[in-house]
Amino acid sequence: MATLSTLNELTTRLIAQQIAEFIELGVVEFGEAEELEIAEGLPVWMLTAADVFAPNALTPVNPLGQWHHQIHQGGSPIGFARSRIYGPKAADWQVFAVFRSPLAEAIDRAITTVDRLDSTGEARLLLVPAWHVTALWIADEEAEQHTFLITQDLPINQPALNKQVINQPLRTGDFLEILRQLPPVDGNKRS
Repeated sequence: MATLSTLNELTTRLIAQQIAEFIELGVVEFGEAEELEIAEGLPVWMLTAADVFAPNALTPVNPLGQWHHQIHQGGSPIGFARSRIYGPKAADWQVFAVFRSPLAEAIDRAITTVDRLDSTGEARLLLVPAWHVTALWIADEEAEQHTFLITQDLPINQPALNKQVINQPLRTGDFLEILRQLPPVDGNKRS
């Protein structure tokens, strides 16, 4: 079964306090009354466009030194926070962003799918900015097997492909082949 890395209780409490500060300052609105809960936390990794086309694409992938924290309200995922560590102590963690976003629900669906799989390894969040892809990555370094679940529609107008790949367990080669077949997102184009 896939495992979630955990932060110690002090770090988790400090992150929760910082998220509360974002909300109190009105940076993000989560609605009324119901208490917010920090749910799953995932270390964040990134795969660049150059890495996607590298012969051994996962070798250069590095952790960003960031964590993704799912935020639930009334038991449902409604947002997330991102944090990073600046030093060796639990108090050196800093939340730098809090969002109300459908991405939280998409990641929650991927986590639910992984819970039903017979996958082993560490759960990570993989960002592939050149394709605007966020994937849940189950990294089994010992067995050298990796499973990826793309969490949201690819930024293309291909509903059939999206239906085939969204929230479906993909091995490394399949995941990379999907990306390699699609053009990277070009944010510089003007219509």
